[in-house]
Amino acid sequence: MFFTRRDTTSLLPVFLLVTIVVLTGSTSAQSCFGRPNGSFVADPARCSFYATCANGVATRFQCPAGFHFNQAAQMCDYPSKASCLKCPPGGFKNVAVEGACRAFVQCFLGVATDRECPEGLLFDAGLGQCNLENKVQC
Repeated sequence: MFFTRRDTTSLLPVFLLVTIVVLTGSTSAQSCFGRPNGSFVADPARCSFYATCANGVATRFQCPAGFHFNQAAQMCDYPSKASCLKCPPGGFKNVAVEGACRAFVQCFLGVATDRECPEGLLFDAGLGQCNLENKVQC
């Protein structure tokens, strides 16, 4: 079967979609390529996610709320110890911890410290500070 130029142009979006699906699906498998069974691999895009490897196949998991995956320790850990969150080398910044409404990481001169809002307050990512519960959408 032969396609004319017009026919192949209409197939381009389908080809691109199939390519994206194949490449996306193979990312997890590639992260376990050559790794021993039972090893853990951090998700490069989301700090609280990781995969466990078995026979070259990755199975995805998520750390409990408020924790990030620590690749070096091979376990879920406090965000400041997991080395996923990159604090700016200078200045001061508070960063929300995904999945934990009261927790945040305080960055000061490149050093991360785990913090938690007091009772009755939640971390407001928009303001970068703790705020009244009824003012924060979490």
